[in-house]
Amino acid sequence: MEIPKNVFKQRLANKEKLIGSWLMSGSPVIAEAMGCVGIRVDSPEEVQPAIEKANSIDDRPVVIDFRVDASEKVYPMVPAGASNDELILPAFQDKEYLK
Repeated sequence: MEIPKNVFKQRLANKEKLIGSWLMSGSPVIAEAMGCVGIRVDSPEEVQPAIEKANSIDDRPVVIDFRVDASEKVYPMVPAGASNDELILPAFQDKEYLK
């Protein structure tokens, strides 16, 4: 298995503004190692039950790892190297919607 390059570390080294992180071992595992609850969602059918489970937990933080195929267009998107003011929105939505 080829190890994917850590784009997060590369972008940090380039002093780019980032939100989020890349975790090789899977964030639910890391979350549980830090005393949180970790939930992994692999399909659309698992989304609602995962959110319901997360909302039912009130004694510690919950991390939900939504697995999305890299080819999916998840909106809003911020292009690599761009600021959060340069969002890419779906065709039916404009930036006025966000205000």
